[in-house]
Amino acid sequence: MMDRKIAQDFADFLQAYIEKGDFSNPAILSEHIAETVVLYTPRFWRPITDRNWMIGILTMVPQAIENFTYHRRWIDGDEVIMEFSGNVGKLALQGIDIITLDDAGKIKELTVFVRPPNSLAALGEIEDRMLKEMFNVGTQDEFLAKQKNNE
Repeated sequence: MMDRKIAQDFADFLQAYIEKGDFSNPAILSEHIAETVVLYTPRFWRPITDRNWMIGILTMVPQAIENFTYHRRWIDGDEVIMEFSGNVGKLALQGIDIITLDDAGKIKELTVFVRPPNSLAALGEIEDRMLKEMFNVGTQDEFLAKQKNNE
């Protein structure tokens, strides 16, 4: 079982990263992402397994959600659960991140839940615009096709 301090240090890092609000340097976040990752997002049925996409999403979402704030956290072994809230325009949004860490304390799996559905839909519209800017794609399928063509 993972040392609780490793998971606690990661949760502290993530909260400080969000509170600082400087998302201009993805390398800061990149250091905390494992080489092999799985991201389960409420927007897409299939998991995302591309490390660059995960870094992009984790850099983008706190910018897309106004007043993004982590409130509570739960730690059990290699898992960290963090509750968050914010708003998308006039719509309130609430969710949780379920994070599984590898032995080095880096994210290897992230599952995100967001409610209510109308806030998730509004967030999706903003994400699509931002994804277009970051990756020159508008959907997960376009991104996966682009990645496959680059292999």
